[in-house]
Order: sequence, then structure tokens, then C-alpha cells
Amino acid sequence: NQQCQTMSVVTISTQEAFEILNNDKNSLLVDVRSFEEANFSGVVHPSQLDDRVVIVPWKKSETMQANPKFSESLSYFISKVFSRESEKTKVIFICRRCIEKCC
Repeated sequence: NQQCQTMSVVTISTQEAFEILNNDKNSLLVDVRSFEEANFSGVVHPSQLDDRVVIVPWKKSETMQANPKFSESLSYFISKVFSRESEKTKVIFICRRCIEKCC
């Protein structure tokens, strides 16, 4: 028996993201940039957020095609980071556009 889950998507500032990630242990930072983009711009080290940071590229850097394993990879990492599901898990995504906008 599957339960219906509510999800909301909002745009937040980097400061708001930082506060959520530091204050809410049920939050996760997902970097969706390609590995090359993340290496060029820099990444948040997982130890800064109790290992609640993962890199799951949205697109393959060679072809810029959508990553066909994105959902599967994201689900895997969420299950590795959190030992149990929580209704109130906050997933914060960071992308290249966000980086460019903030710099």
C-alpha cells in the first residue's frame, strides 16, 4: 500500500540553503553539475555537513544528454545518507546556473 507524498519545490538563496543544511539533519545537498563543472567551481566537502552532500550529475558531461540513471542514483544516495525514510527530508539541489547567479 503506497502512500501519497506531498512535495514542494521552491527557489531559495544560498544563505537559506546554508541555514537549512546546518540546522536540519534531515536535509541533503545534491550537486547536479557534471563532475567537470563541480571540479572547476569547487564543491562542498561532505564532512562539512555530516556527509549529507552528494554529486549526482543531471547531464552527462560528454554529450550533455540527460543522465538516464539520475533518479536511481539519487534514490541510492538518499538511502545511504539516511538510515530511515523521513516525511520531512529536505533535498536541496545546486546547479551551475545557481553558481553563476551567486558569483
